Amino acid sequence: MSLSINSKKIIASVMALSIVASGVISSEASIFSKIVPTNTISASAAISYGDWEYEETGTYTAKLTKYKGNGGYVIIPESINGHSVTALGYGLFQQNNNVTKVAIPRGVTEIPNSCFYNAKNLETVFVPHGVKKIGAAAFCATPKLKSISLPTTVNTIDYNAFCSSGITSISVPSVTEFGNYVFRGCNDLKSVTLSSNLKKLTYGMFMECPSLESFVVPASVDSIDMKVFEDCTGLKSVTISRYPEKMFKNDVFMGCTSLENLNISDPAILNQLFVRQSLNDCKKFNKINNQTIVSYRSKRYSPNAEPVFQTAFDEVIRKNFRYCDVQKFAFYNEYLNAIVKYTVGTNTHSGMTKGQKIKALHDWVCDKVDYAFVNGAPDPSTECHVDSSVFMRDTTVCDGYARALTLLLREAGIESYCLSSSSHAWCMVKLGNRYFHVDSCHDGQSSTTNYSHFLKSDNDIKKCSAGHSSWRISSPSDSRINYTISPMPACQYSIGDVNMDHVIDKKDVQLIQDYKLNLAQISDLTLADTNLDGEINLADAINLIQLYPSCRG
Repeated sequence: MSLSINSKKIIASVMALSIVASGVISSEASIFSKIVPTNTISASAAISYGDWEYEETGTYTAKLTKYKGNGGYVIIPESINGHSVTALGYGLFQQNNNVTKVAIPRGVTEIPNSCFYNAKNLETVFVPHGVKKIGAAAFCATPKLKSISLPTTVNTIDYNAFCSSGITSISVPSVTEFGNYVFRGCNDLKSVTLSSNLKKLTYGMFMECPSLESFVVPASVDSIDMKVFEDCTGLKSVTISRYPEKMFKNDVFMGCTSLENLNISDPAILNQLFVRQSLNDCKKFNKINNQTIVSYRSKRYSPNAEPVFQTAFDEVIRKNFRYCDVQKFAFYNEYLNAIVKYTVGTNTHSGMTKGQKIKALHDWVCDKVDYAFVNGAPDPSTECHVDSSVFMRDTTVCDGYARALTLLLREAGIESYCLSSSSHAWCMVKLGNRYFHVDSCHDGQSSTTNYSHFLKSDNDIKKCSAGHSSWRISSPSDSRINYTISPMPACQYSIGDVNMDHVIDKKDVQLIQDYKLNLAQISDLTLADTNLDGEINLADAINLIQLYPSCRG
């Protein structure tokens, strides 16, 4: 066979390249056997020649515009008809399902837009030194492309370049500019090595990459755009070593349902992630720097195990607790469950009656917080309307009182429910076989706790204060307490209404006294146990007189 001078130059040039496919250097003989039948080019080649169509871009340069061959292993010629191939045309191998491997010659400086888009069977591309840019969607939708070695000359990768490709790992140590969605939908992508000079992670850069388990943000990065890791459902740990102001946009980790750990040096990073709501959906988040965020002052499962946050991050967590509560991060659920358990364990004990526990926890809530006002009106902020507001603040509103007391009572084994109207919130509890209203918000308004809204009937709670004309059952966050009760129980009597005539007066005191002297019967002993100690005696009569002026005399 006789080869033209140009063909010999092509073969010599390609053989001189070190071509690496899946870590194995291809033999020169193999290259030679594949190149001879398809790349014997004569000096008389026209614009359309053999497997290629091209256009002249200069006196001695050409751009390939169309590939017409049978596919398989394609070696792009270094020159054609005396013109060096310096450019590839838009979509050169687009939707070509026959091409499996492609070798690009030196002299090409850019992989153009959509060059290999939707080439379903593409497995390997040899990218030569000198290529500076990977165009938009260049390797998009190439599911069999598992890896690619990019030279250090590549500094720009445009939007969607590897979107929905099959790459499992990629190293781009010299790339300092990325377009949006570069690696979106790369289902098998597990590791990425980025430049130490990279300044920005772009919009949706790693969106929908479920195999990405850990990620180290280069210290040079000073901007992380929205949705960078959205729906990276396998992402468990992220390292962020630097904190420039306004680094994060919203929703950076949206849908990262497996994210457990953040390696960070500055609490300000965590603060900004909370404020930007960048950790939305990260329900499993429970570690910082590989250490659990919540620890305990005593044994974890002791009734007296007081939970605490990592010291370095305590302030920023407390500052942003509303986000933590609303998002129900794993660490915060653990903390809230533990602080509720701790509070019940330190304010009640097994020797107390249910009534005494209700009173003790009612009193604790009343004493813990004051009502929160802003310019004379109830504080509308989220801080006052989440489950943990009583535990994290010194002030709250009725919603906070009711949520906290319900959590405490439930932990203490008391059947209880949040009630709410259009303007107020309080609790309903079950004591004995009866239900009663308990409003710790109103009872905690004075300097000393009172019981004007404690264990009341429907009729009496309506008379107590505004906001009780009607109600419905609500609840603290469903993931913490999920209860149903239907129909709405009636709270028929107040504690102390011993004769059940819907009036608490001297007759009720006399009935208790007569009962103690065996002179009368009491239909419901729960209503007569006004001091909640589980016994009916003169102490209950005295307590009733102290609570109700109408019982005196």
